[in-house]
Amino acid sequence: MTTTDSGTGGSVPAPPRELAIDRLVPVHDVRMVQNVVVDAPTDVTFRAIDRLDLGRDRLVAAVSAARLLPDRIRRRRRGEQPTASGDYDRFTAMWTPLAEEQGVEKVLGLVGAFWERDAGLIRVTAEDFASFDRPGFGKVVMSYIVLPYGHGSILALETRVTLTDAAARRRFRRYWTLIGPGAHLITARMLQLIKADAEGR
Repeated sequence: MTTTDSGTGGSVPAPPRELAIDRLVPVHDVRMVQNVVVDAPTDVTFRAIDRLDLGRDRLVAAVSAARLLPDRIRRRRRGEQPTASGDYDRFTAMWTPLAEEQGVEKVLGLVGAFWERDAGLIRVTAEDFASFDRPGFGKVVMSYIVLPYGHGSILALETRVTLTDAAARRRFRRYWTLIGPGAHLITARMLQLIKADAEGR
């Protein structure tokens, strides 16, 4: 099991109740947690989550391009057309809402063979997500968690990845070695953009 915890703000207070992500993903192969202190009430911070739009963000575009770089190099050597760069739009369209507690937690899920050139994304309903176990795939669950903190709030973003078999686990481990640092950058950027929106900046 690989566990990665990182924070962009102070320590996160314990939530007052069990979180949906704990019910949905009690066992995982990769865990990444980041958080930031927001100078805004919890309800304002939570609403800002739905307004997040990374489509034009330069950092996201750069990381998406980096993910496709090895395939682009191979295709260029073969004289083939390069792959399209619309990674962000494809990924955004395939996220499935899994759970939401208004003002506290919002959970999204994604299924794919992320190490493949086309990321192998498939659509899975919320009802089937937890039981999905087709070999050769990974399941990503991303949970936004908002907690009161003084006069403001703490916004945490927790990501858990579960692989469906040993072969997928090995392939994801190699993939994560390359893309993991970029994933950290993107999630930190997401938190900063939500924070700025909630604080009216």
